[in-house]
Amino acid sequence: KRYFSPIVRGMKNKKEIKTKYKRKLASSGMNKFLTPEDFFAFKLFLIIGFPIVYLFLREFLELQADWPLAATPVVSILGFFYPDIWIKGKIQKRQENVIQNMPFIVDMLALSVEAGLDFVAAMQKVIEKSPKSALVDECETMIKETKGGASRSEALRQMAWRIDSLAISSFCATLIAADSVGANIGPILKTLAGELRQKRSATIEKKGAQAATKILVPMIFLIIPAVMLIIAAPMALQLMGGS
Repeated sequence: KRYFSPIVRGMKNKKEIKTKYKRKLASSGMNKFLTPEDFFAFKLFLIIGFPIVYLFLREFLELQADWPLAATPVVSILGFFYPDIWIKGKIQKRQENVIQNMPFIVDMLALSVEAGLDFVAAMQKVIEKSPKSALVDECETMIKETKGGASRSEALRQMAWRIDSLAISSFCATLIAADSVGANIGPILKTLAGELRQKRSATIEKKGAQAATKILVPMIFLIIPAVMLIIAAPMALQLMGGS
């Protein structure tokens, strides 16, 4: 931040950098710690940082034969793209956390609205009662935006933009549509919670089936040699006895 970020802020294409990485940082939850300029500065820093680590380990571990010096430019390129891989993983993990916590949050919101609270008060109650999660953090940000003067619709649009998930986008679009016509959102939230539970159950079943398949493949390669050994061992002993 001290040496590389000022360089990025002075670049001519800083607006393009900000546009490219602003949403990614928001979706990963890292926008509280890094600006788009800081993130790009991190990429520039690792162009130098990765080769330094590579050369140090090469000398320290005495791996000159296995780690050729000619690979240094490749390591430098890897350093530039590594933050993109890292931020993609953070986004995916955060989106999974949001989807996992959605049914509980939506249920709590529905109960609070049906108890007579308005949307903002209901959301505050949900934040108080729910365990900390990425979705709760986003709800807190949305409440701050509404208190800062943004409309409920605009705050919901911003939350959908930050999380960048189809489930959240559908949820926010439904609430915005209900708000525009003045519909009671309590029954709508209950229906949404039921649909989200079904989708989560289907996703869990799908992952379970995929896990079973992944386990089965290596097991086949272990079982076949074992079966062949069991069959071949008695035959080998008979041949040895006969000779």
